[in-house]
Order: sequence, then C-alpha cells, then structure tokens
Amino acid sequence: MTEELAGRFGVRVCSTPENKGKLHALRNGMDLLFADSRHRYLAAIDADRDHFPNELVYLLRAANHVQHSRGIEKLLVLGRRISRNRPMGYLRGELEELADRILLDALAYDTTLQELPLRLEYATSLEEFPDFHSGYKLFSRSVVRDVFLEEPMFCGISQSAYYKHGVEAVMTVEAIKSGAYLVGGNRSTFNDQPLSVFGLLDRLRMTADKIVWPCRRLEVPSHFVMQ
Repeated sequence: MTEELAGRFGVRVCSTPENKGKLHALRNGMDLLFADSRHRYLAAIDADRDHFPNELVYLLRAANHVQHSRGIEKLLVLGRRISRNRPMGYLRGELEELADRILLDALAYDTTLQELPLRLEYATSLEEFPDFHSGYKLFSRSVVRDVFLEEPMFCGISQSAYYKHGVEAVMTVEAIKSGAYLVGGNRSTFNDQPLSVFGLLDRLRMTADKIVWPCRRLEVPSHFVMQ
C-alpha cells in the first residue's frame, strides 16, 4: 500500500526493518531529504490524523517573516496548539504541560550558565511556555544537521525512551543548542485525537522520559528539577 501510494503521488518512502520509534524514523527520513539541497525547510508531522498538512503554510509564513525581518537563518517553528487538554484529554494534557514547563526551566538554566539569551520573543506571546511537545515542527535547513544527522546522545536513558518518548524534547533541545530561534505558529486540532499510539503507553513513564533526557542533556542538577 505504501509503495503504491508513493508511486501514485510521486513521493519517496524511507523504511527500516525494525520499528525503533518516531525519532529513529525521522532521522532516516531527514537524512534522505537533506541530500536534496533545494529544500530550505524540512518539516516533521505526526501521523495521528490530528495534524493538517495544509496548515504547514502558516509555519512557513512565520519562518519567512522571522528570517526576512531579522536576518535569522536558524529556526525551529513549533505548530502551537490552542489547547493540549481538548485533543489529548485532561490527564495527558496536564502531564504534557508539566513536561513543557520543566523543559523551559531547564533551557533557561542552561542558557544562563552559558551566558546566552534564551530567545523566546517569537514563541511565547500568548502563553507562559511554548508548545515544545507539539508533533508539528518546521526546521530551517541549517538546523537539520545538528538535530537529525549527528550521532544520538542518549545521556544514560534507553533507546526506547530517546526515540519514542522523549522525541519532541530531543528535537527541541538539539535545535536550541545549535543556535536556533524558537518561533510559534498556530495550528488546528480535533477535540479528540482520531488515532494515538501515545495514548496507549504508560503516561507517567513517558512523561518522566520527556523530563529526564533534556535535564541530563543540559546538565541540570536534580535538586533544581525537584523544585
């Protein structure tokens, strides 16, 4: 079926014998796309039918605006959801908000020690923290190599936690560590995800992995995290 659709619509398919998770698939796909120098931006979009491809234009407009108005080349554009609770349910939404809040604090801790600004002027105009764990992201070409093509840094957690649970945190942290600006662009969601594999996982374990990996990657001490 996949090969039939690829032939009909003229798209390329990248697959591996073993399903290691979303991030592993993205690394292979981005490697394939990065080889074509015509691509200025590369996007990662979840396949749970709650991410609308036509709305990619909003993220592209946001990226173009920041690049042209500020002369900034390295960008990570987040497809911002108006609500986390409506598409995912109350518990998952609250746990993801917790992971987002801690990730923001961890990034602030790291940039403070590095004496660098955490650039949020294009990402937090409407809320306290960016939608880091959104499954809709756009990367400028100059960021892709650092996020997807370098050797993975597991930081002492399992490959499953890295490739499956902490995938959005990994992409976000590596983009920011490479010097990318965060940009937010609104996107739509349904009030209930049509399809969700994440909804079947151990939610507490998944949320813990979303928190543990970035804190280890950014060398945030445990007593700071426990606050």
